[in-house]
Amino acid sequence: MSDHETKEVQELITILNDSADFYREAHDKVTNASLKETFEEIAGIKEQLVDRLQPLVVLQTGEAEHGHSVSVKVRQIYTNVLASLQKDKAETFIDNLEEVEDKTRQQARKAMDAADTTVVAIALRDAFPDIERCHDEMSRLKAARAR
Repeated sequence: MSDHETKEVQELITILNDSADFYREAHDKVTNASLKETFEEIAGIKEQLVDRLQPLVVLQTGEAEHGHSVSVKVRQIYTNVLASLQKDKAETFIDNLEEVEDKTRQQARKAMDAADTTVVAIALRDAFPDIERCHDEMSRLKAARAR
């Protein structure tokens, strides 16, 4: 793996880690049972993706990636403050988690573009449908709430 390829995969892993934490927090703060289930499911998908991608980084650097994405953490803090002030916490979480899904998908594409080894390209290609599924689910929820 090249340094650039490694950096892009590491960034994707940090976003996936932070977004899993964000979904778990959202799960704990909303009351709607269906949303709780969706948030829990997506958090699990994010963790599975990390488990699938982490070995690529470990092989290259010798260490697992446990860093944090500043933009996801800032969005998480912002969402918590906003949710505490608004009546509909679910809508606040959905809006902000959908933005995180946009960032995740964007970073996954960057990592795929940077992939210069077959193993990394295949791993990212195999992970992308799950990333898309999470994105599509949050987009669907956001659209449904807007109606």
